[in-house]
Amino acid sequence: MSGWVFESGSFAIGGVNTVVHAYLRIVAVAGGLDPESIRVAPMAGDNMLAAMQTKAIDGMSTVLPWTRKGTVEGTSVLVASGAEGDPPQLSPLAFNVLATKPDTCEKRKGLCEKMGRAFKEAMAFIRSDAKGTLAILKRTFAKFDDAVLADAIEVVRKSTPASPAVTEKELANAENFNVEARLMKAEAKLKSYEGLSTDAYVK
Repeated sequence: MSGWVFESGSFAIGGVNTVVHAYLRIVAVAGGLDPESIRVAPMAGDNMLAAMQTKAIDGMSTVLPWTRKGTVEGTSVLVASGAEGDPPQLSPLAFNVLATKPDTCEKRKGLCEKMGRAFKEAMAFIRSDAKGTLAILKRTFAKFDDAVLADAIEVVRKSTPASPAVTEKELANAENFNVEARLMKAEAKLKSYEGLSTDAYVK
């Protein structure tokens, strides 16, 4: 993090108080800035790219593949990437989590096993079949060049764990994420994350 260079300016985000907004705040703090000094403008991905081209904004904090278009084409520089382990103290992180009431899986074990199997198979597909993943993404991101999508897929492949099981460390880092973004007080964190997750339905 000591190598990050970050200057205050106007940044596009996917939404106020979302994960991408929180991430921008974390990077600002790491760069020695007050996150409240960063001007943010919520907008859709296509609008972000257009605003970057016209220099209406200084940067953007959003999800893949939007952030990779400029880096692949050489029109922007990547400052930090959560998918690639920035900042390291918040990795691994419980990012996309499926949660339910404790008794739901006790009453409907088969349903939870099917959901767990779907996550497991999807993650295995992403990790092992880049071409197949590209074919699926093209249906949604038809306007993106294959090189941009392939670059985004490689980032996702490397950051996708082998198992969808959630660990206590990942849950702890999820709360640390909010603390470092200054959206949550450190004293509000849970004392323990034991018993909040299980791997029983993803084996």
